[in-house]
Amino acid sequence: MNDNYGTIGYYSNVSFGSVFNVNTDFNKVAFYNLWSKSSFKSPCDMEHYELQQKTNHLLHFIGYEENIFAAMNVYHKGNLIFTKGNKIAYDNLGFSPYAPALESFTDDDFDILYELIETANEVMTHHIVSGESNETFFEGKDFKVVMTWEILED
Repeated sequence: MNDNYGTIGYYSNVSFGSVFNVNTDFNKVAFYNLWSKSSFKSPCDMEHYELQQKTNHLLHFIGYEENIFAAMNVYHKGNLIFTKGNKIAYDNLGFSPYAPALESFTDDDFDILYELIETANEVMTHHIVSGESNETFFEGKDFKVVMTWEILED
């Protein structure tokens, strides 16, 4: 075996499953963390092609390649009050509520915005790894936070 490569696979109580060759720089811990965040079914219950597809999907998100375009729109009483979009790596993904247009609201309103944005960030990161959708939104009081994203192909 070449010293520059290793393997990644899964183990169940009954068998050892598919093995994929990876280079020594591959972060297995990051991969397994992404797998657990994805809510994919057990690899033991997948056909090889499905396992390969899910693995390749997750490999997009390991490292610092900026391969996601994400955008956030914030509405107050139906009017767009803030928008931001950027190309970013999965590990740096997320939006901050700390922007002048959002901080100008009362403390109570800002607390609502903060919770909406943080919740949308969490759901967005889950949906990206699971491949479930490309949009999420949350509403509270007179506010609506909408996040959309696209996985950029090589």
